[in-house]
Amino acid sequence: MLFTSRSSLNVIDHPSFRDVEAQYNVLYAILKGEDALCVHTREGDLLLGQTPGYFAWLYLQSGLMPERNEKLINELVAYPYESRLPGVTGDSSLISGFVEQYAREHHLTPTIRMELQAYHCPLVSEPVGVRGHRRTAAEGDEEVIARFLVGLNDEAMNHKVQLEDVRPRVQAMIPTGNLHVWEVDGQVVSLAAATHRSPRHVRINMVFTDPNHRGKQYAGALVGGLSKAFIEKGCTPMLYADANYASSNKAYQRIGFVECGRLTEYRFDEQTG
Repeated sequence: MLFTSRSSLNVIDHPSFRDVEAQYNVLYAILKGEDALCVHTREGDLLLGQTPGYFAWLYLQSGLMPERNEKLINELVAYPYESRLPGVTGDSSLISGFVEQYAREHHLTPTIRMELQAYHCPLVSEPVGVRGHRRTAAEGDEEVIARFLVGLNDEAMNHKVQLEDVRPRVQAMIPTGNLHVWEVDGQVVSLAAATHRSPRHVRINMVFTDPNHRGKQYAGALVGGLSKAFIEKGCTPMLYADANYASSNKAYQRIGFVECGRLTEYRFDEQTG
């Protein structure tokens, strides 16, 4: 039986979920939202979280008996969502049955939007001899960071955003201390953020280097230094990378990030014809 409540500790504290906590880090961020949908089981073997209007994230415990797995998928497909899901992210080997059945029930076509590789970093190997230094973003960095976010959306998500739309977000984030930059000779050349923490992990994202300054290990030095600082505080860094973007995956691996699971983003499209 599925439950909807703000508390999903029966899942999050379950040993099976803790084993893959880094892989499903985004669920922690989703479930902190006041309007988030949270669907789970009393047994702790299923958790779906969704920010309204965005893709849902779905955790299904691996190794379930076929009868239990089928029952959970049937209940999740039949769940009375306020609006249809635009998509769902999860381990394709575990959620493909839900994806196919949900699409069939709602006359949708499931399309893979992205393959995400999850990484965690138990031990950092920082690049040496990299010019510049890491610092927390501060007042005066707004314009260059806004430009970086426009570039990040364009390159990583093929999504066009305008500077004027990004500036308010940057202005709101700088006082939190979650934005970090790499500076060389007074010029900000690379960006990274640590925007969300779970009980045992901190997620690093928004990694971007000015195209005119790439190939000099600035992002590696920034992410490596930031990761080391968090490890010293007893928190394991993690991040997601596009599994099909080989250069970024190799860069993260060089500084100590280790694969800890793969996720697939499925988009549900209306059928035509």
